[in-house]
Amino acid sequence: MKEILKKRKTSVILASIITIALGVVLIAKPVGATVMICRIAGFLLLMSGLFVTGSYFLNMSEHIGGATLITGLIQLALGLWVTLRSENFVQFLTVVIGFVVLVHSFGFFQNAFELKRLRYSFWWILLIIAVITLIFGIITVAAPFGTVAVTMTLAGISLVFDGISSAVAVWKVDKFVRSVREAAKGNVIETNGEDISGK
Repeated sequence: MKEILKKRKTSVILASIITIALGVVLIAKPVGATVMICRIAGFLLLMSGLFVTGSYFLNMSEHIGGATLITGLIQLALGLWVTLRSENFVQFLTVVIGFVVLVHSFGFFQNAFELKRLRYSFWWILLIIAVITLIFGIITVAAPFGTVAVTMTLAGISLVFDGISSAVAVWKVDKFVRSVREAAKGNVIETNGEDISGK
């Protein structure tokens, strides 16, 4: 159990660092970074489509289903479209980022209520983080701003806050788990050697 929690903590912190870094890039160069992300996504989709389509034609003798060819051609078309028309997907990327932040906010709510149920004194800190993250996510999805630069800057701020919040959340949960574990060890030490038979 301890190893599982340790691995989860490491993965969350690594994801937080990546999220913060991406957010900083979007804040520094909102339009350029967004177009570049879209082009990279389009290129990866294009490569995937080429691989799937090529696999179909190279394995015709094995009677691979036509669904494989259709999937490959769809990926090719979308990859080419996204790569050549990256600017058109900026708004879509903003919505995706907003939904990611929203999903993370739901996780923060869950952590906060679980800590409250376990009578952790500072559960409300995670609740505040969850509310703020939820607000950022809603605003990012709604994108009520006129320019791409402002919208993507907001998305970058949301990612930075989300990354920091994830790191704080995992630190709080880890601290609470360690305190519970130490308290349990203390109880074992205190009762060690006592005669519980009643004689």
